[in-house]
Amino acid sequence: APGVPDLLFWHPKRPGRFWAWELKKTTKGRVRPEQHEAISHLATVPGVDARILRPADWPALRDELTAAAFGEGG
Repeated sequence: APGVPDLLFWHPKRPGRFWAWELKKTTKGRVRPEQHEAISHLATVPGVDARILRPADWPALRDELTAAAFGEGG
């Protein structure tokens, strides 16, 4: 459906958390209005991590996911 983020996922050991990520291939990848609207709406829902991610975000995201996997956050 138009605007639905690229990745929608959850983890069974993290109840109350849901991830909705729109992935862009480039730094200047275009965010369509319906994508922006969907992410903005989802970001208002408690427990939902909704964001637009670009290549420059990936190193920090890797660190964030690694920390979460080892119980240090997330």
